[in-house]
Amino acid sequence: MTKVPEPPPMLLPPPELPRTQIIERTRHRSEDIHRLLEKRWTISAVARRLNLDRKTVRRFRDTDLDELLASARDRRPVGVLEPVKAYLNARFTEAQGQASGTRLFLGIQAAGYRDSRQVARKHLAALRAGTAEPVRADIPSPRKITSWIMRPRETPTESQDERLLQVRLACPGTTRACDVAQAFADLVRH
Repeated sequence: MTKVPEPPPMLLPPPELPRTQIIERTRHRSEDIHRLLEKRWTISAVARRLNLDRKTVRRFRDTDLDELLASARDRRPVGVLEPVKAYLNARFTEAQGQASGTRLFLGIQAAGYRDSRQVARKHLAALRAGTAEPVRADIPSPRKITSWIMRPRETPTESQDERLLQVRLACPGTTRACDVAQAFADLVRH
């Protein structure tokens, strides 16, 4: 009896970490620390230069990057702001990016938020920078957005107009596509 050789194990690519702000900051911090250490800077000098604690510099020096990235992903506060994220995003969009952080914080406190002001402030800063992770419930499907764009201008309801405005504010590329599609639809209709 001849023995059938076993196929070699299939190698899968390593799982890709999401490109979140904390993951990117960890990567850049590691690169900066290792670059300065390669130039023979002392730990104290690196810490002063990058405005970090010496223990942080040592941890980045002694720990593998994959382990640092995994701990950065796990260290992220999950769900602290989730219940009020949709509210913050909606108020921010309504104010067209000119929302007062204090006023928004007082609003979520009145809605029952009991955590740190700093967490809310970081989310607001991410909204202003355009790097905030969207709330899943806030993202309409592409089909829904297309239906809002292609309807005759007289037929959308006020809420549809408002949702389309939110999409246009959130994504400048969509704004241009929306304008071109509406102009084309008007051309075809008239």
